[in-house]
Amino acid sequence: MSITEAVYREDIPYELAINPLVAALPRRISEQRFEEALTRIIDNADKETLNQHELEMEIKKLKRSFIVTGDHIQFYSELYKMIEEGYFHRNPTKPEVVAFSYDIADPKVNVSDLVAQNDMYTNADTTSEAMFVTGFSGNGKSLMVERATTFCFPQVIEHDIEGFQDAQVVFLKVDMPHNGSRSGLITAILEELDRVMARSKFGPTNHSEALSGTSKRITIERMTQKLIAALNHHHVGVLIIDEFQNLEVTSARYRAETINLFDQLSNQLKIPIVKIGTPDTIKLFGNKTYNRRRLGKLLELQPLSGKAWDRAMEQLLRFQPVPKPIEREESIEKLLLDFTAGVPAYLFRLWQECLLEVLLTNKKSITKALIGKVYRKQFPLLGTAIHHIRRGKTGNFSDLLTVQQFLDEGRLSEAVSGLENFIKKADLKGSAAQEVKESIEQTISVDALKPSSKAKLKGLFATLDSKRQEKLGPQTINHKMEG
Repeated sequence: MSITEAVYREDIPYELAINPLVAALPRRISEQRFEEALTRIIDNADKETLNQHELEMEIKKLKRSFIVTGDHIQFYSELYKMIEEGYFHRNPTKPEVVAFSYDIADPKVNVSDLVAQNDMYTNADTTSEAMFVTGFSGNGKSLMVERATTFCFPQVIEHDIEGFQDAQVVFLKVDMPHNGSRSGLITAILEELDRVMARSKFGPTNHSEALSGTSKRITIERMTQKLIAALNHHHVGVLIIDEFQNLEVTSARYRAETINLFDQLSNQLKIPIVKIGTPDTIKLFGNKTYNRRRLGKLLELQPLSGKAWDRAMEQLLRFQPVPKPIEREESIEKLLLDFTAGVPAYLFRLWQECLLEVLLTNKKSITKALIGKVYRKQFPLLGTAIHHIRRGKTGNFSDLLTVQQFLDEGRLSEAVSGLENFIKKADLKGSAAQEVKESIEQTISVDALKPSSKAKLKGLFATLDSKRQEKLGPQTINHKMEG
């Protein structure tokens, strides 16, 4: 996180310049500068001076590569506008805004009447802006948001001018709890706010402690009011909720209540909210126009293509600490695209594993045969998903990309739960079910699982065996590709 003292822009319209929350925001940077700042190219390792272990560690850095795309530039542009517009009616030097800040924290004041009165004073819109960022796992949703926020905004701006001495928290980012709990989410937000404020000269705060510091269990309504008061008090510019798909595990009632929480923050504070989740998460909001507005502007990250794909290939070919580096070749490029569908995380991971295979087997260079061998060995489950994505028939098979990501991060219990969800939703029969089972067996080491996950996986295998007996006709999964 970064903390800075406020520097106020003067080259902006008067109505913005008199609002310190807006005037202290950094200037919006150009597309070219954004691309230069956020692109992360990993330099080629020096194979001559490193021993094998050191070289392995250098090769594993390749997955940190980041190629900026048009989607990333669009996200930054939309985010900047959301933050600026969200602050427009929250000028902390205006008496009516100060009064609202005190009243919103008072449990004796009726919130609905207070909000209506505040809107009358400010002539504000009824809601703030919202955005939903989606895309298949591996396309880098979370990484994009983290890099765009941390590189382009300070997290805390410290103000010290006449009439306003306070900390401005520009953004807060938290994960939706695994069980989709509304109280858990509120607690997570306040804990993150406490953590951020503790680093500023105005901290520390104890907002999260207040939720559990009473002898009597605090109600969810009181928790919500404390959250609203804290976000308002510390001038939070945008709230970012990652792993939004975790809401899928809750009941329809609790899911609706959590989504309503965001409506409250939007209506009462005019605070913009960015939600990050998998494509299936969109279904949680339904198809009605009102629900779609609650979802917000939709930004779906696409796989690498065009200039972004070219830059990614340049990174791969540049990073070859092997005896005989290869040149760009159409057949190898096509193979990489077929195997990864242009999803950045899997493209860099596949190249990384190929380099490690060259190193560990004392080969000279990467070949098509080696790429095919590594892919079949390391990514059998991924292959099942990619096979469908390449043909535009994603269905529920995009869930397998999330499972693969969990496995890559060592989150085995969540991976098994993801498989359970996939098998429950997917229409698998015959050889398709058999091939999914084989892919799972090749991908997951049962011995590495906790007893509960082992039992769950055993049950999933039994389900797939049962589905294998059902006839599917010619529609089978066949992702066994030759290298």
